[in-house]
Amino acid sequence: MTIDATRDGPVLTLTLNRPERLNALTGPDYRDLSAAWREAGEDDRIRAVVLTGAGERAFCTGADLRDTIPHPPPLLDLAKPMAAVRPDRAQPLWKPVVAAVRGYCLGGGLTLMLRTDLRVAAEDAVFGLPEVAWGIPVNCPPGELGSSHPAGARWTLTGERFDAAEAYRYGLVNRVVPADRVLATATALAHRVAEHPLKDLMAVKYLALSR
Repeated sequence: MTIDATRDGPVLTLTLNRPERLNALTGPDYRDLSAAWREAGEDDRIRAVVLTGAGERAFCTGADLRDTIPHPPPLLDLAKPMAAVRPDRAQPLWKPVVAAVRGYCLGGGLTLMLRTDLRVAAEDAVFGLPEVAWGIPVNCPPGELGSSHPAGARWTLTGERFDAAEAYRYGLVNRVVPADRVLATATALAHRVAEHPLKDLMAVKYLALSR
């Protein structure tokens, strides 16, 4: 598996562990992440999750094109994105998830980050949706990218990259910290969240996502 899972009391940390490929994910990696997501939801000992990427260069750069181009998904999956439910495609986890983002957060990696609830980004983080330049369907509607639809449209239609300061300005991340403090900050935030009763945390998230 390339998804490492470690538990510290009520907080589970999931680490995408392919730093040599900028934590890009293959089909089996996505299935492993989905399984870890599901297990986190079923384990009542866990009240919060931290999602991060191994190494210093990337949080996640989405699908590994060396895997997906030779083995494209069925056309039905493209027409119906929910055909293969994954964390980046609305697979539910009714527990708070905190993203710890360093380096590149691109394509499906950005979509995955947007499925988390709280986000801590390093000052060196770089965001973007380059799919339009590659001729790949974008799974992230512009309206999901912060409070400004025009900014989201610009990022999805041009493929431009943007830094952590801009991500914070448009509400994509909650905090921007020095790179060496990202994981510690995200973990501390997860532990603070996990101090509250699980049923209340799940109710708050459910209401937030159901409005």
